[in-house]
Amino acid sequence: IQVLESLEKGLFQQNFSVKAVDNGEEAVKIIKNEQFHLALVDVILPGIDGFEVLKKMKEISPETVVFIITGYYTTSTKAKAKTLRVKKFIQKPCDKDELISLIKTVLE
Repeated sequence: IQVLESLEKGLFQQNFSVKAVDNGEEAVKIIKNEQFHLALVDVILPGIDGFEVLKKMKEISPETVVFIITGYYTTSTKAKAKTLRVKKFIQKPCDKDELISLIKTVLE
């Protein structure tokens, strides 16, 4: 949650509109009701995991750019992310400013 809050604050300060949630069910609910340019999804989420969120997101909003962020990096996790057409696979811990810069670059 600390990473989530830090990123949310940093992106908001860069004038991004941000919706931050800490569980998979809430993420899917929001995806069904709103359009997003980019989603940053953790693999490990309470309830529905990040990969299930991604599958639903690709069905609902295939044009949304997706970054995976995880502290549980494995080659199988990275391979699974690739099959779901994830734009960037980010390993935690990550530098907040570098991540914000990457997001800005992708969205511009």
